[in-house]
Amino acid sequence: MQIKAQKNGTMNEADRLALAALLVKAGYRVVLRKVKVDGGGNRSEYVVEAEEI
Repeated sequence: MQIKAQKNGTMNEADRLALAALLVKAGYRVVLRKVKVDGGGNRSEYVVEAEEI
């Protein structure tokens, strides 16, 4: 599962880390990634990827 910021909002580093901590406590394996936006030139966004273990 990938979790991204809403279209009109942002998810800063503190938000991503807090979300990742909650997911780890709930039994998920969490990876924080920076991915390029399709058709966005040099734009990129951060995503939180979680996998149930």
